[in-house]
Amino acid sequence: MKKRILQTVTVVFILLVVLIYLQYGRKEEVTNSFGSSSAGVRDEKLTVVANRLFVVDREAYGTELMNKALTDSLGRFCFSWDIAYPHSIEMNVYLNKADKQNGRLAFTVVYRPIEDDRSYNVIDNADKYTIIIKD
Repeated sequence: MKKRILQTVTVVFILLVVLIYLQYGRKEEVTNSFGSSSAGVRDEKLTVVANRLFVVDREAYGTELMNKALTDSLGRFCFSWDIAYPHSIEMNVYLNKADKQNGRLAFTVVYRPIEDDRSYNVIDNADKYTIIIKD
């Protein structure tokens, strides 16, 4: 009887460790980026794999991802600021690689100016920007 309980507790513990690793043990990855420029206005689009099982608070996680992008701390991805600062940034977020391969978008994070003023950029005018989460 004690042996059976010990086996059950061990299996539950291993499953718990695996689930915690799958949810919190891996960093997000930028798998694609695309910059476009028209009439002197630059826009950036990113595809991010969150490497999570689920995201409870999309607003908080989207804000965290955008802050990482603006400080160039999204893994091996870095913006090329030498051409121009972007006017807006859009991130398509997938929970994992399988969701990305199957086209199951979790949500989209858009960082754009509150007013539609094309002279703003994400670095110099950060106080005039807002983050929008789209399902």
